[in-house]
Amino acid sequence: MVSSTTDSAPAPAYGLAALPSSTRILLTGDGATTVMLEALLEVPLRVRVVAQRVVDTAAVPPAVRRALAAERMPWLLERLSELVDPAGRPVSRNRVVSAVAATGQLPPPTDPTPLGVRLREERRAQHRELLRCGVGHAPEAPQFGRCAFKEYVIRSPDRYPVYVAERFNPAVVGVA
Repeated sequence: MVSSTTDSAPAPAYGLAALPSSTRILLTGDGATTVMLEALLEVPLRVRVVAQRVVDTAAVPPAVRRALAAERMPWLLERLSELVDPAGRPVSRNRVVSAVAATGQLPPPTDPTPLGVRLREERRAQHRELLRCGVGHAPEAPQFGRCAFKEYVIRSPDRYPVYVAERFNPAVVGVA
């Protein structure tokens, strides 16, 4: 189910009409966000891992635990990363959460290859289940202020599900 929010207050699923069309497409699309951002910006993007750690499952919001079917897992892997342009400007700030056992299926923190690009290179069957999208303030990216966001789960038949929350730099992905 897609739900949109404005400053964290629930709104109808199609309450995105005031956003630029490129932002609406980015938020509601079920394809690889990196590919769409690269097409929008006409530059290649790379990942910069800010932090990666193992966290107690109880520290992860219940909605994320449910999306990953992780209620019985004691620990989860959490990665905070940024997609950056060739000049190093953050295009998005991302929170990625998965089972600790999924560590090997994520590119290592030193690999600049975005996750979606890596999955495509590996020719993995995958589906993105959109959970929420909209505009709001992001604790993961306070420097962005009010920004567009998208949350989804990447599902693949032979892999652990991966939760992704993307917060987009409003200087790149417009909200007005």
